[in-house]
Amino acid sequence: MLEPTTEGNSLDSLIEISEHSDEFAIDVGGTSEGNWLHDTRDESWTSPETTATVHYDGSQELRFPGASDGATTRVTTLPLEVDLRSGSVAIDVIDDGAEPRLDVEPSSTSSVEYTWHETSPGDRYVLFSETHDVARDTGTASSPVTLEGPGYSELLTILHDSDDENETATTSGGGGGGSGPVPTGDSSPIAVLGIVSMVLVGLAYGAHRTGIGQRAVAIVSVPIVLLALEVLGGGAISDATHSILVMVGSQGATVAGSIALLGAIGVLAVVVLRFRERREEAGTPDTVVSLGLGDDDTE
Repeated sequence: MLEPTTEGNSLDSLIEISEHSDEFAIDVGGTSEGNWLHDTRDESWTSPETTATVHYDGSQELRFPGASDGATTRVTTLPLEVDLRSGSVAIDVIDDGAEPRLDVEPSSTSSVEYTWHETSPGDRYVLFSETHDVARDTGTASSPVTLEGPGYSELLTILHDSDDENETATTSGGGGGGSGPVPTGDSSPIAVLGIVSMVLVGLAYGAHRTGIGQRAVAIVSVPIVLLALEVLGGGAISDATHSILVMVGSQGATVAGSIALLGAIGVLAVVVLRFRERREEAGTPDTVVSLGLGDDDTE
């Protein structure tokens, strides 16, 4: 350590990484602010990136992927606590300002609690997902504020949505500084539903005209409907997929997992429709031809 933090001050220590390797990490859970999220600044290497990995037992370590032997940096903290019920989560701090931006990597936990201490009592705060354009959680500060979000990969921002900003947005139609109105990710559900409805009607009409059949329509329709639910729900399908994967021991939800889930649902729909078609075919009586034979007239 080149410059330790003065006792009584917030953590701000200058360190040197004498020997760096891919496995190199610094355990910061034992510092006076060990329960707060750690970060670095004034890195001596180019394209600096620091990842803080927080574990459910409160331990935390910093990793520096781009550093080299002899690199220096200052270790600091954000007024932000990260709490987990299980597993661990890795976070890269993109912006450590009044509205921090956090790049959350795929984790082994289904939910993460973020307790933000730099608040104004009575003001509203929002945990907003820039990745999915949806508010994950909201809360009113009564000193710190605790917001909960999923533990999978996305870019999160803690927005300060004060009463003054809400009032300005209502009267003028725009934010008056700061975060302003908070988007919710569902600004055009009617348009999405309209497009999906038109596509499905077109598929049904085309199948009727060409005789393609229900199976082909189902194969195309199921992914379209699920995609609409994903858009309208602000990542609802992805959220559900991640929760399922975490419950069975996965180390994080991936796009491949979502695709596999959608594919399984599509296959199930095709099987059900095919089974119904076969039942209808089996229940249809064979065509019976009756020959009417009249009685011969006898004298």
